[in-house]
Amino acid sequence: SGSNKFLFWPAVTQNSIAPKFRSGPMVPSRYCLGVAAIKGNPRPWVWSKEVFLLPNSLSALAVIDAASTLTEVKEVDEDLPMDRELMIVADFVRIGFDSQSATTVHWQVSVNGRPWDYLGQSIPTDNFLRWRPGASSIALNYRSGPQFGNTYLFRAAVFQRKGGKRFTIASVPVEFKQQAQKTVQ
Repeated sequence: SGSNKFLFWPAVTQNSIAPKFRSGPMVPSRYCLGVAAIKGNPRPWVWSKEVFLLPNSLSALAVIDAASTLTEVKEVDEDLPMDRELMIVADFVRIGFDSQSATTVHWQVSVNGRPWDYLGQSIPTDNFLRWRPGASSIALNYRSGPQFGNTYLFRAAVFQRKGGKRFTIASVPVEFKQQAQKTVQ
């Protein structure tokens, strides 16, 4: 209704939710939520960022193959050259961080055992970073995306409102390989 500033999903009152969504969000899934104004022609829409709902079975700091699959990478990720992507996801609550008291999240990478380096940043309410070629939230020296033949470790530095920063645990090492192309005969 016009007086509400939020919507519970699944709702206590099911009348405000379309029938196909009444059972609530599916896990794992990704959503982009939109709100339309009642007045105006055409109706103005405001869209959220992508929201990723991931299962509790993931590691507290997990590496995901791609946003399209939401599959956790345990040791090796194989991608085709045109599909190079890794997504790093942190369950800040399970790690013991309060995202409400944080100002920003800097994601770090260690490439082939080298020291930690700045990979990119997100706001605290985004518990993920998508690393793919051309992503604007990625540092320039890594903007070409993950490179085949490297092994990556990831962690997050969470900057606090009261000053200082806290580091998450590190991810498992992920070896990034080129997927063999299937030949058609």
